[in-house]
Order: sequence, then C-alpha cells, then structure tokens
Amino acid sequence: MLQEAIKMTVHVTPRSIIDEHIATKLETFRRDPQTVIGHIRQERSVRNDYMGRAPFELLQNALDRAQRKVKLKLCRETMSFSVSNDGIPFSFQKAQDDSWSDFAAICAINSSNKEVGKSIGNKGVGFRSIWEFCNQVQIVSRLADDQYWGFQLNFPFNQTCLDNWEDPIQAESVLV
Repeated sequence: MLQEAIKMTVHVTPRSIIDEHIATKLETFRRDPQTVIGHIRQERSVRNDYMGRAPFELLQNALDRAQRKVKLKLCRETMSFSVSNDGIPFSFQKAQDDSWSDFAAICAINSSNKEVGKSIGNKGVGFRSIWEFCNQVQIVSRLADDQYWGFQLNFPFNQTCLDNWEDPIQAESVLV
C-alpha cells in the first residue's frame, strides 16, 4: 500500500522513463551477456531485410499518426532528413489500451503498439532501417501545448556516445 502511494506521488517524466529503461536493460545485459549478442544479431538481420526502405518506413510511421499533414525535409547543409506530422504525439509512457509506449517499442525489436488493419506499419521493425543511412537519430515530440520532449539514439553505441553523455554517473554505469 505504501509503495503504491509513493509511486503515485512521483512525477513521471520522459527522462525518468528513459533512465529506468536504461537501468533495466543494463541489469538484463549484466545478468545475461548472451542477450546482447542476440540483440545485435537481430538488429543486423532487420537492417539487411529493410535495406533501402528507410524513407518509406519513416513516411509510413508519420502517416500512421498524422491527422492531416506530413512533412518531409531533406537539408543538404546539415546532412539531415526530418519527418514530422500533425497527429498523435510520440509516447514515452504506455497508454491504457497499448502494449507498449512508442519509446519502448522502438527500443525493442518486433514490438509495436500499432494494430494490424488500423496502421500501415505494425511489425515493429521498420524504424531500424534508418541505421543504414545514419548513426544518430533524434526524436522530438509534443508533450503539451507548448512543451516538447525528445531523445537521441546512436548506432552503433560506442565510447564517443559515452564521452558525450549528459549524465556522467549514468555513463559510468554503462561502462561497468
């Protein structure tokens, strides 16, 4: 009872969800290092299967969430490609009727909260096709009227990523 009351009073933020996700994954990988090898092999397989499909997959994801508008922008100056829409925000917390939050779904392979027949994409693998073209992805989404949240993913994850990590204590725990 007391633990439930404490959980209810803690304010859940995107950062707290991401930190908890990192801690849980690190614990899993420390307990069972073979899991890391399996994840790497599965990532490679998906990347090979979806080679050349990244723009299409990102457009599909935007269309699945858009109300009326999808915007694609290729910037030669910054060597970046952005995809946006005017629809449902990218979730960091699981909604009541969903199996996963959007954040959790893209951090795991073959996990999607999109339903077959209601979404164009629903296998939980298309986003990974982006790694063919880049090694860094930023996701930014609306949180409330004038508030946004976001995060950055790096692939492959390496020492440079840890050197630039915002939280040095957490970066150190990743190294252990």
